Parts: sequence; structure tokens; C-alpha cells
Amino acid sequence: MIPDITKFPRRFAPSVDSTMAWARRELESDPAGTGVVFQAGHQTAGRGRVPGRVWNDEADRAMLVTVALPSRLVPAREAGAMSLRTGFAVARTVDHFLGHDRARIKWPNDVLIEGRKVAGILIERTRSWLLVGVGINASQESFPPSLGARSTSLLLSGGAPTRPGDVLDRFLVELRHALRLKSWHIAVQGRLAWLGERCCFSSDALPGTARGTVAGIAEDGALTVTGLVLDDPTGEAPPDPWYCYSGEIVPLGWNE
Repeated sequence: MIPDITKFPRRFAPSVDSTMAWARRELESDPAGTGVVFQAGHQTAGRGRVPGRVWNDEADRAMLVTVALPSRLVPAREAGAMSLRTGFAVARTVDHFLGHDRARIKWPNDVLIEGRKVAGILIERTRSWLLVGVGINASQESFPPSLGARSTSLLLSGGAPTRPGDVLDRFLVELRHALRLKSWHIAVQGRLAWLGERCCFSSDALPGTARGTVAGIAEDGALTVTGLVLDDPTGEAPPDPWYCYSGEIVPLGWNE
């Protein structure tokens, strides 16, 4: 049984390299803890799931957090599900502050509003801990030119100015709910970006890029794709449906 995350002790730092790295350092000597929430006002070296991608934030205008759960509570086989459960919690958090059902989950670890990224998720595991890293853009009024066309915040999406601490309070409530959902994959599928649309896919499991239709989420967190066609016709035809466990997805004509 997942404990009540809203009651975990919280640690705050005005600025860190990343909440994920900070959590790892702090928890090295605490292998038997019950759970901790690490929140920062700013990250100097935030990063994403894909190597080389960074997370940019403006001090005190984004919710930056890593929630540390004892790894014994979450089997390793459920790691993929954890990212999507967290995405569901983030989407509900975003909608709470916007007052509309607008947030969509970009498999496997982003949350979008009208195609623009408002939040990112990073899941890592140590021997003793499962670390759930989340960044939600709250009150940013602008982004660097390289990100402006594909990034947004709660404020830019029509929400009121919101303190990161208030976003965190709501997120922990929603994460507690998401981690206790039995039919979580159905809930995630209902918020899946580009469901039923043709998209481009890249994955280590494919010999190259491919195109197919987003059909849903499997019980283990895999993205279900139908009608997958390799861009290189000389490659071996993939099965139908095809289950994607790691990779990237973008709709046709979308600028990643």
C-alpha cells in the first residue's frame, strides 16, 4: 500500500543543481526511510529523460520537486506505469488551476496544453528509492526563443498567478490518488495526446523511424500502436498492434 504522500516530510532549497541529484545525495545515508519530498525554487542543472535535454526554469515560477518513495513499495516491473501515473496526476493538477479539462499526456513523460509542454517527468530508481521528479511551469511569462514555440505555463494558458508551493500541495493530492488507482491505464488513455491520430515514432526496438496510429495504453504502460509502417520499406514489418516501451512520439508535421 502506497503511504499518504501528502504527509511526507518536505525539504526546501532556494537553488540546487537538480532536485533529483539533491535527493540522491541526501538519501544515500537513509536506505530505510518512509518517504521525502524535495522542492527547490530554482535548478541550475535540471535535465530531462533523453540525454542532452535540459529543463529551463525561472526562479520561484515553477514547481520543481522530487518525491522519494521507498523502492520496496513499487516493483521494478511497474517503472513504466509510474511515469504515466505521475503524468495523470500532473494533468489533473494542471486542470485544477486552469478550471478546464485541457491537459494531455504525451507518452511517456510530458504533459501538454494545446500541444505545448507545461510539465515534464523524470523517474529514476536506486537500490532503496524510487525517485519521481516533476517540473510544472506555473507563473512564467515567457520562455527562451528556442523553447517559446513549444512551451507554456499555467499563467500563459489562462490561469491566475500561482505559487509553486500551492501547485505542489495539489500535485501531492493528485499523485496520492493516481498511485492508488486500479484502472490507471484507462484513466491515462482518456488523457492521451493524439489518441487515434497518425504519428511518427522512433525507438530502439525499430530499425528506423516509423508511422502508425496511437491506439491506447496497455496495462503495463506500453503505448499501443496500430498500422505501424516503417519509413524504410526494406525493414522487417513490425507486428500489429505494436507495443512501444521506450522511444519518442510526435504527430505528423509537429515540431518536436
